[in-house]
Amino acid sequence: MNSGTPANQRPAIPAGANAIWCGKYDPNWVVPVGYPNLTNQILYVDLESNRAPIAASTGTYTITAKVNMSLEQNYDFMYFVGGGDDDANNLGDEDPLGNDRGAFDQVRAAGSFASSNLMATFTGSLITTTAGLTPFVNGAGAPTIIGEGGANPNTINLDFRMTTENRALYILITA
Repeated sequence: MNSGTPANQRPAIPAGANAIWCGKYDPNWVVPVGYPNLTNQILYVDLESNRAPIAASTGTYTITAKVNMSLEQNYDFMYFVGGGDDDANNLGDEDPLGNDRGAFDQVRAAGSFASSNLMATFTGSLITTTAGLTPFVNGAGAPTIIGEGGANPNTINLDFRMTTENRALYILITA
């Protein structure tokens, strides 16, 4: 979405003129900007095409984003999933999970599927005091970050670190 979309048809943009939004505009809803129940939305990022020279030498990506997230606590979730089994000799699969709902369901249930792994789970509204928002690294477990159940979200800076063994980053929203 960008600032060219009428403001009543999108959420506020946290910074600049563009943002990625998982949601829907429906003028027939009571609140026309939101997301439908029983939805799965996937954002895929090919990290190989964005790899900085320092990432190749340190073996770690750092992904920094401004996030404004409000999900119904313990009902709606955002998952970070990494995959692709990237290494210096083999770039791995460009998009290892594709749009395979069964594969994503397996990652959510068991923590992994083939070369893809669950790296973090978020639920609730993220505010500046939400516990666990400090940088975390794939391999340190897949933390579950539980935001507030009734608060309005804050726009926060989120630093997420993952090893360069992962070529893909998926952000999955379920409602």
